Amino acid sequence: MPDEQTFQRLFLQTEVIASIAKSNAPLFGDPTFFSLHFEHTDLYFFLLSGQTRSRVLAVEMIQPYSHEEIVSRVGKYLEQNLRSNSRQENR
Repeated sequence: MPDEQTFQRLFLQTEVIASIAKSNAPLFGDPTFFSLHFEHTDLYFFLLSGQTRSRVLAVEMIQPYSHEEIVSRVGKYLEQNLRSNSRQENR
């Protein structure tokens, strides 16, 4: 786990990348995730839209794994849980 200063820097970098992806929504539709591949690990960033603020779920993966399976499983989990949380927030 990175120290607090490094974590803040990584968080800001993630926000910049997410903002760039979101700025292209009029052309391509709303982004749902982006990924970064590094020599030793891959990172998946799932963009979570709430009513009050946007959030990002980061998932670190070490190969071998199936890209399609990760995106499908995490996407289904978030859809189910965000839908139920959204209903609770609206009450």
